[in-house]
Amino acid sequence: KYNAQPYKSEYCHENGIRILIGFAALTLAKYQKYIEVKMSHSSEHYMRTYLKVRKGSKATDESLKNIGYIAHCNHCLYRSEYKGLASSIPEFCPECGEKLIVAGPMWLGPVQNEEFIDSMIEIAEEKDLNQKEKVLKLLNSCKAEANAPSTFYDIHKVCRALKISAPKFDKVFDKLEEEGFIAVKTHYSPLGIKTNASNKELMDIIKELAE
Repeated sequence: KYNAQPYKSEYCHENGIRILIGFAALTLAKYQKYIEVKMSHSSEHYMRTYLKVRKGSKATDESLKNIGYIAHCNHCLYRSEYKGLASSIPEFCPECGEKLIVAGPMWLGPVQNEEFIDSMIEIAEEKDLNQKEKVLKLLNSCKAEANAPSTFYDIHKVCRALKISAPKFDKVFDKLEEEGFIAVKTHYSPLGIKTNASNKELMDIIKELAE
């Protein structure tokens, strides 16, 4: 439908949003138009993204540098981004040697704009909304994800791969921050953490906490 290959990973909803945005960016590029992504979310069985469309050939070319692929290993949960439509992607996982699954093309640039979401939070706080608390929770979650990596780890899935019992979610979160990594709870999953720790670094932390 969107001229892209999806993959049903733990972060498939985010991939779906990124595929949709990538399709929009590639389609608009034909007309020398580019996008600014303001906010994206997956809630209650639907995915939404809010885009601003602008015109300009140079900015369009620059924007397309955000198109690429994510290669994922279903065995050890390694994943890596490859920017560019003609990216050279290895066939096998550099961590465990299993075959990589490739999803894309998709948008690998930011899908949340902190400044825009801040303005939304400000407006929402002033409004008399039916589900105000729920709206603000979503907005704040999306804002927190603004500078986070483009995938996330499901802690229970990591623990299943390690064949160990899952430590408390907050302990993993706190330990990542303590070790100097980015750690962001994602709105896509209650057990999801966005982090710049590698799969091996995350697994080492989880194993340490599970002892």
